[in-house]
Amino acid sequence: MNFKDYLELNQPFVYNTFTNAMKSNKIAQTYLIKGNDGAPILETALFLAKSLICDSSASLACSSCLSCIRFEDGNYADFMLLDGNKQTLKVGDIDRLQEFLSSSCMEKKGKKIYIINCLENSNKETLNALLKTLEEPNNNVFAFITTKNESKLLPTILSRCQILNLLPTKKEDIMKEVLDQGISIDDCQILCALFSNVDAILNN
Repeated sequence: MNFKDYLELNQPFVYNTFTNAMKSNKIAQTYLIKGNDGAPILETALFLAKSLICDSSASLACSSCLSCIRFEDGNYADFMLLDGNKQTLKVGDIDRLQEFLSSSCMEKKGKKIYIINCLENSNKETLNALLKTLEEPNNNVFAFITTKNESKLLPTILSRCQILNLLPTKKEDIMKEVLDQGISIDDCQILCALFSNVDAILNN
């Protein structure tokens, strides 16, 4: 199943909200994608970001055009990812982001896009620095922020975002995907009781 089909079948609110925004050319400049530990928050952010620069006429990314392929390969110059899932985000990261946003677009699409994954893994100084960036965005700048714990984010940041809430992944869907990886049914049942997402299961 490709990710577009996953969103349509399992995340209808996110799918319909973003599809309608694309069709009406009313894309919010900042989206907050939130979900529990098993929800594909970063995957969703990457797919929606890719949709903004896709060459096809479809509302969501085709994942096969040159722009989509370059994006997936990490070769799209006007895109930046800050990943708080790998390390705590610091003020210096926001400084790098601001420098990126202040430079001219290098791609013909004329859009600057950035993702901040797991923003809750930031200190107060970092959140305040980001707030200044969100307060007066340029018209060609689009942001996707993800979180597994929105209570750790500033209310003033939340107020500047359109919130997309991901539903938890169904346990039966997790089990099917794990079984497809060759894990026995007994081990699958035990691991699915302990972990709430496929990556965590496969890494254990």
